[in-house]
Amino acid sequence: LCSIILILSPRSIRRDLPRCKAPARPGGTSLNLNPSTGLRQAQPISSGQRLNLNLNLTLHSCIQLFMYSVILNHPPSHSLGFPFALNILSLQTLQESTMQIEVLKSKIHRAVLTDANLNYVGSCTIDEDLLDAAGMIANEKIQIVNVNNGARLETYIIKGERGSGIVALNGPSARLAQPGDIIIIMSYAIMDFEEAKAYEPKVVFPKEGNKL
Repeated sequence: LCSIILILSPRSIRRDLPRCKAPARPGGTSLNLNPSTGLRQAQPISSGQRLNLNLNLTLHSCIQLFMYSVILNHPPSHSLGFPFALNILSLQTLQESTMQIEVLKSKIHRAVLTDANLNYVGSCTIDEDLLDAAGMIANEKIQIVNVNNGARLETYIIKGERGSGIVALNGPSARLAQPGDIIIIMSYAIMDFEEAKAYEPKVVFPKEGNKL
């Protein structure tokens, strides 16, 4: 049926679709508008007409599905061809291929908190060496887990002095930890489902003093 759709010309489609009428049983009637009176009047319908009607309605539905696939999955400049027929038969596969999920991008595992400053602007200060190694950047959203008390929080990164080993919580999040606590810092990324399968997060294991 998909092959039939692909070889139909727009002219033939326009010619056939206006023939569609409301379904009726063989030997029954259909209601047509009488132009002279403005009233609907019953007209007999044969088995052959009903078969033609059902074929046209089915064709119309397939054409709508075909156009839906074309518009959603391909630029208008692409030529019509076999890939479009495949799209009709694999809409579920296409939906899966365009699905995006959030996955772990980077992690600094078991860093030691060096400071907790309640009165500073809310954020997390991290040694720039650790940021580079983990593939993190300033202002990136992060999630922090405190191994000592189980607290979880979200904040953003500001750069700390390179080589200083600083890992500090600032602002309200400072109430959830204290210097000396062991924390895990994670950031996430949104990517295509298939790309996520092959992605490997960057994980850093700081040594004593939060050194690499």
